[in-house]
Amino acid sequence: MAIKKSRRILPIILTVVMVFSMHVAFPDTANAATSFIPTIAAGGNHSLTHKNDGTVRIWGNNGTGQLGNGTTETAINPIQFTDFNGVTAIAGGGNHSIALKSDGTAWTWGQNLYGQLGDGTFVNKTSPVQVVGLTGVIAVAAGGETHTLALKSDGTVWAWGPNNFGQLGDGTSGIAASKNTPVKVIGLSDVAAIAGGGYHSLALKSDGTVWAWGFNVYGQIGNGTTGTAVSAPVQVKGLTGVVAVAGGYDHSLALKSDGTVWSWGHNNVGQLGIDISGAGTDKSSPMQVKNLSGVTAIASGYYHSLAVKSDGTVRAWGYNLRGQLGDSTNSDKSSPVQVNNLIDVSAITAGMEHSIALKNDGTVWSWGRNNFSQLGDGSDTNKTTPVQVKGEGGSGYLSLGATYKVTLNSNGGNYGTSLVWGAPGAAMPRIIPPTRPGYIFGGYWNTSAASGGKQYYKATGFSANDWDNIENATLWARWTSSKSGGVNGGNKTGASIKVKAVKTLPAVYIAKGKSVTLPAAVQPYNAANKNVTFKSKNKKIAKVTSTGKVKGLKTGKTTITIITKDGNKKATCKVYVVKKAVKLKKLTLNQKAKVSLTKGKTLDVKAKLSPAKATGIVPKFTSGNTSVAVIDKAGMITALKAGSTTITVKAGKLKKTIKLTVK
Repeated sequence: MAIKKSRRILPIILTVVMVFSMHVAFPDTANAATSFIPTIAAGGNHSLTHKNDGTVRIWGNNGTGQLGNGTTETAINPIQFTDFNGVTAIAGGGNHSIALKSDGTAWTWGQNLYGQLGDGTFVNKTSPVQVVGLTGVIAVAAGGETHTLALKSDGTVWAWGPNNFGQLGDGTSGIAASKNTPVKVIGLSDVAAIAGGGYHSLALKSDGTVWAWGFNVYGQIGNGTTGTAVSAPVQVKGLTGVVAVAGGYDHSLALKSDGTVWSWGHNNVGQLGIDISGAGTDKSSPMQVKNLSGVTAIASGYYHSLAVKSDGTVRAWGYNLRGQLGDSTNSDKSSPVQVNNLIDVSAITAGMEHSIALKNDGTVWSWGRNNFSQLGDGSDTNKTTPVQVKGEGGSGYLSLGATYKVTLNSNGGNYGTSLVWGAPGAAMPRIIPPTRPGYIFGGYWNTSAASGGKQYYKATGFSANDWDNIENATLWARWTSSKSGGVNGGNKTGASIKVKAVKTLPAVYIAKGKSVTLPAAVQPYNAANKNVTFKSKNKKIAKVTSTGKVKGLKTGKTTITIITKDGNKKATCKVYVVKKAVKLKKLTLNQKAKVSLTKGKTLDVKAKLSPAKATGIVPKFTSGNTSVAVIDKAGMITALKAGSTTITVKAGKLKKTIKLTVK
């Protein structure tokens, strides 16, 4: 089916960006050289990779300098940047590129008509420039033709470029609201991964929920509505347990921890994978992709979608005029088909109308449109099946570093994960989703006979000298909550931390017709499974959503019960619905303004409201330094390491702070 041309700026694309892989860049102690996790990315009509030595290879269209080599000449084979190293992640927009370096800075190059380079100008750049005022970055993404996203280590998301449909998420919209330096996406925290669509953006939070903002004519925001612009993040309807997200031009994808894929938005050529396509088949809330399971990674192009299965094969669906589905045809598919002659794949990405795969042996393969030589095979001819990307100057073939794959047992199978190791001597792991939402990788446990049957722990990657110890071994991952600020305190996945309690407010008052969201704090803070359900005893008085949002329907009293997924732990909150709103006048805490706590200990902070019947008030607790101490939604502090932090408690417009010292 032919695609109707849009009057919006030329498309493109996008890849899933998983923050979990960005956290892991361990040194190779054996060779005293730093290794990085190689990644692949695609822009509109150009392609990008970085090797495990942190250097970049890039090829394809270069009309606006998006190859970053100081020229505007198309490259039919991969070329290497000079004097640009230490890259840990890359992403491609329509005609621009972005790289994340190991020092947490972001660098961009290419088209800058709408400020998408974030350097404070609107001038194209043919060489990398640093994004202004942005540090502590752990993931990057490029959406559509021109907007750009970054995720910081504090869980906040930043955006820059055009904002005609609210895709920057700062509460404004319109081309006059475009930004050429980063702005913070409002109302969004604790984010684990980001992705960009054509004119919309996606964020995955560490609790497994998905949030979206921007263009929504086709329902690509996923909140059950359609409209021209959503300028601030809203939650995607009915999605939990998500471990990865990807954005197409006008559609969106999510991968759940059970290996299923869900899609929503535009479906004119079957890009949702729900076995139907054409007029009237768009979806404004998530639908499960048909005949697809056991998925470990996802990506999305202009109007096509990709998925890697646990057996290393790839599935594709949607638009196929240029052969981007890789099934030897040019016909569109409304349900997944297998990409021909491709196995042992560890990662995928997609451009406007081309697709790229990274295999476990470090080789790169591509298929689809090739008018700008974006396939990197030395030609400009489209390919309907995968071809191997050539080496620099067309000599040999590109390799990002040989790899070795082992499977991890993790959390009883709830978070099936695999590692891909660099060649012996590089010893670099790649984490392939599904990963563990809210956690970062922290090392390995080995109980194999090769280590004498003893527990063998490595906080960093295995060196070449350890290689024999892990071959054919059983490994267990070590994880740490992303809120704890490091990989040193985690827990062995094989002995995952059990839920001990769930806490909430004892009571809450709501004015009739108003809503509040109840906190549900699963304790301890790093428990393996934090999923809960909410139930209202009297739904005529107040109803509650799956995320804990309570709305008062008529005056009276009811009880909201919060239950952990295993059903073993419960908490209740009395909900009083009253006729008129009551204003909060005073906030006090049960703890002093300065408190000391020993590492590993906990402390409860309670907020006292005055008057007690103030309506719509739910205290919010935060820690200024989550590497020192974390505090959950119910006010329980857990001390993690020696240092100091500020605990802030907000209730309505009132605020109190506690200076905490951990010894």
